[in-house]
Amino acid sequence: MATCFGIHWAEHQRALISHGELEISRLSTDGSIIWRTSGADIFSESVRLLTDYVEAIDFNKSVYRLDYVTGGLVAI
Repeated sequence: MATCFGIHWAEHQRALISHGELEISRLSTDGSIIWRTSGADIFSESVRLLTDYVEAIDFNKSVYRLDYVTGGLVAI
């Protein structure tokens, strides 16, 4: 939705991750949406594909750690 800042490949999880302005999504290799999540504000900061989770930071500097399988928040 809105702007797509990039599509990233997490080799260690075999996951395509879309970094959008309003949503972070995981896509299948054929382009189907597996999950998507939004935050309190736009994801205008960095997205990092870490070993155990996707880390996304929004405009307010809130950090979201997203599970590769479910897209749910990971407690650290």
